[in-house]
Amino acid sequence: MNADKHTDDKGWFDQEINSSVFQDKRLGKHLRILLEQFWNGIGQLITFACQYWTQTKAAYRFLFSERVGEDDILNGHFQATRQRVK
Repeated sequence: MNADKHTDDKGWFDQEINSSVFQDKRLGKHLRILLEQFWNGIGQLITFACQYWTQTKAAYRFLFSERVGEDDILNGHFQATRQRVK
């Protein structure tokens, strides 16, 4: 059952971020990593969800990057929500 949950989570992540468009494709990969870390550590501080200082630092760099905006992050979520409502 745990493997099925992990597969379902990955499908959900794909739906949520497929429509997100970033200036650099690597930013989309970083968003996926962050979503997985935050998903596995729901309710935890970023430092605990990321587990290691290097991952925590990368998370803060991503979230405060001038190349990443709120719209960039949420666009995929909004598109996925529209698809679910149809």
